[in-house]
Amino acid sequence: SLPQGKADNQILGVVDALASPGFATDEETERRQAICAACPQWNAERGLCTACGCHTAAKTRLASQVCPKSMW
Repeated sequence: SLPQGKADNQILGVVDALASPGFATDEETERRQAICAACPQWNAERGLCTACGCHTAAKTRLASQVCPKSMW
């Protein structure tokens, strides 16, 4: 389970994605995923960002989303 602040971030991210539908291009998604994979905040075992608690496979595909560390 996630701490309350990270759970809130996930909920807000979903709401934002629903309000601003659209997907990043394949190239942009791959670029974002490469950045996440190299980041010390990324938990490869769980496939999530420990900074915000989001699953990066989904978050990197949504055009409206941003990295909580301003990496993308």
